[in-house]
Amino acid sequence: MFNVRRLEKRPRNRWTPLCVLIAVAASALCNPAAAKTDQFEGPRFRKGVWHFVRKIEQVHKLSHANVLLAQQESTRCVDPTLAMVHTFTSPDVGSCRSDKPRITAGQYIFPNRCDFMGPVRTEITVESDAHYTEVNELIAGDFPRKETVVARRVGDCGN
Repeated sequence: MFNVRRLEKRPRNRWTPLCVLIAVAASALCNPAAAKTDQFEGPRFRKGVWHFVRKIEQVHKLSHANVLLAQQESTRCVDPTLAMVHTFTSPDVGSCRSDKPRITAGQYIFPNRCDFMGPVRTEITVESDAHYTEVNELIAGDFPRKETVVARRVGDCGN
């Protein structure tokens, strides 16, 4: 009828502290952007409503006349510093090895960075904490492309 074993005090599980430690470490790994932002040494921007103009061009090196392939505009509430953290920590992909940026007054130049397009030369020109231009030039393949993003902060995010 009545199970006495359920009322007995259970012995303390010696694995509990280890499980807590693993859970804390896993949560830190699940949010790497927060940890990376603290030690990030690249440009910082103000969170808010940003307007982005993105152009993709096919580069013709012989004629020096680029052909516009696409142009997109978008406005959204973002923190561009988080995107910069990802740009500055581009992982190596296959045989592509990302270089550290060369930093001059207001400019960050990556001679080689592994990107979704392939190996790119990236140049980020910072005008202020509310305006920057990023140029990515595909440096491999038969169809060289250039992506230019002009970003400006246009206001505060709504609540």
